[in-house]
Amino acid sequence: NYDLTVHGNTTITQGGLSKTGPGNLLFIGNLSTAGANIQSINFTGNPSVECRGGVNLSGAQALYNVPFTTGTGSWRFTTNNQTLNIQNYYVPFNNPITIDPNITVTATGNGRWQINNDIEGVDSTAILDNRGYIGYAGVEAMQTGSLICSASSNTFEYNGTNQNIKDITYWNLRVAGRAEDPSNSEGVKTAVNNISCLGTLYITQNVPQSAIVANSLQLGTYNLSVLGNTTIFGGAFLKSGAGNIVFGQGLITLGNGSMFDLSAGNPTVEVKGNMDIQLSGGSFNSGTNLWTFSTNNLNVRHSFDSLIFRG
Repeated sequence: NYDLTVHGNTTITQGGLSKTGPGNLLFIGNLSTAGANIQSINFTGNPSVECRGGVNLSGAQALYNVPFTTGTGSWRFTTNNQTLNIQNYYVPFNNPITIDPNITVTATGNGRWQINNDIEGVDSTAILDNRGYIGYAGVEAMQTGSLICSASSNTFEYNGTNQNIKDITYWNLRVAGRAEDPSNSEGVKTAVNNISCLGTLYITQNVPQSAIVANSLQLGTYNLSVLGNTTIFGGAFLKSGAGNIVFGQGLITLGNGSMFDLSAGNPTVEVKGNMDIQLSGGSFNSGTNLWTFSTNNLNVRHSFDSLIFRG
């Protein structure tokens, strides 16, 4: 139940840091794990944690193997711009996260920072800048403050139940389930405004599905542009309102068990790349508005259960 303040850096190379009771933890320097041995961070007492010098989680463990438990107490990034670097790991944060005014938190590394609660800025000047891989299961990331996901090759994955997709420019945008928590990751991910994707749009189940639309992207009345590839595998791509969809030079792949249905909104669609449709156990409905194939051929291969072009 005691408080801890560390004025310098905190580095765990073997063993662990544990807090089984409530209280406050303040890390003024960097909080990090490193080395070939197993390191653990275990805050099952649900303390309040404040970080001022960033977090670096790296080591030899493979993804999913790092013993890291945040608890459900609040985590707050304050005072300085900070980097949260995750290498090799899948790291779940089950607690609410806040970013102070005029502070930028930059996510980096080849591991996945899985945020299972909400992350918010204290005010509009707070920034979360994704340059790595963030999985998000809350309602809407950074409703207060700014979410930046346009850096080259970063990935932002919506993998909760029913979520709002923030209206920004993404590099790689994923709409997915979580194999480690399937009951809390199926649902409709809904656009709240226009969306632009500079890299890949990927929609998938990743979990045993009870229905084809158990995990879906719903664009509503908003526009979508995808510069790179669009891959739908076992999920659903839906649009209930009018508007425009532009698929760029990348490949559009509709895999087995997928649903692509624009019939409720009938938007206009421009396809600049190729289409590869393999729909065993799935369906495709273009809606009734204009489709323009402006650059390359349409390639339909293998079997499909239902393929409807009405434009």
